[in-house]
Amino acid sequence: MKTEGLGRFLAARLFLPMRSYSLMLSAPGPETVIDGVSYLYFGGTGYLGLATHPEVVEAGCEALRKYGVHSATSRGRFGTNPPVLEVERRAAEFFGTEDAFYFGSGYAANHILVSATADRMEAVLLDESSHYCVQEAARLPGVPVIPFRHGDPDDLRRAASCTQ
Repeated sequence: MKTEGLGRFLAARLFLPMRSYSLMLSAPGPETVIDGVSYLYFGGTGYLGLATHPEVVEAGCEALRKYGVHSATSRGRFGTNPPVLEVERRAAEFFGTEDAFYFGSGYAANHILVSATADRMEAVLLDESSHYCVQEAARLPGVPVIPFRHGDPDDLRRAASCTQ
């Protein structure tokens, strides 16, 4: 399968503002209706079908009935709830770490990670297929952002050599 065209497309769009005026008319899943047209959907986070899986939906409904829509406050101010602590405990156990933090948004998680480590960065090497939120977070420290071709170790070496 030829992907060079996709790589050029991604490189050309790197760091451009993302704007979408499309209207999703169904739950995200393997197939999704966008602007009235049904598509096989691989572009978001719903391609695994978990958002519509009956057990996941029922667990979500149960949690909503017990805990409400959200905590109504920031976590740092008045605390959190047991499901979040359980997810963090399981993640720490899975990764063999002392602790783990859960963020309901990958966008927020990337920004927090970069903010916490920015003072140690001289450059960011960025896979050209990285999610948009990773691309945006990479710009935060104000250091050079050097893209490299996805799945190409030689191009990664080239990008790394640009930092020296």
